Amino acid sequence: MLFKAQRAIKDYFQKSRFFLFPLLGVSDRAPQVPINTFVSWKGVYAPQAKRLLCVYKFSPSNEYHGFVRTSLRSSKLFHAYFRCHHDQDVFVFNLDSYAQDWQAFLDGRYSRLCDPTKQIIVDHYFNKNTKEYMRSYCYPVPHYPIYEGLLNVTYPVLRTSGELCDKPDMVKEVYSGILG
Repeated sequence: MLFKAQRAIKDYFQKSRFFLFPLLGVSDRAPQVPINTFVSWKGVYAPQAKRLLCVYKFSPSNEYHGFVRTSLRSSKLFHAYFRCHHDQDVFVFNLDSYAQDWQAFLDGRYSRLCDPTKQIIVDHYFNKNTKEYMRSYCYPVPHYPIYEGLLNVTYPVLRTSGELCDKPDMVKEVYSGILG
């Protein structure tokens, strides 16, 4: 049975958090969640560097340090760590191995992500609604009839754009933290 979206999500949401963060293999039910994620860092990493930044609120707790050790620093994609102002920990992940997917992401062409990448994204989510929205963004064609009404556009318009989710906002996807 096809997911029936009740509404189109029109407010911006951080695309890197929903499309790229799942590639790290960190559980959707992990005890720690990032404050936010970004695809660039002003003056440090440009989007073309293919680095995903995950910003966490530092905690002195054993639980936080255990999570960092077992889920973030142990990742095969882990690249670097920085402590920034306001007790923010920035973990940087190298997504060079996802170069084609990275470009599709930057272009807002989520349906053009590689099939294994799409599957990782969809499988990452435990919340049924989130999972199904992500499935509709990764595999949009079967969902066109539903989104026609939700977006008030015709089928040919949906086919022309091909996507059901807007592009990443490259202003909001830039981290501006200061090392500290």
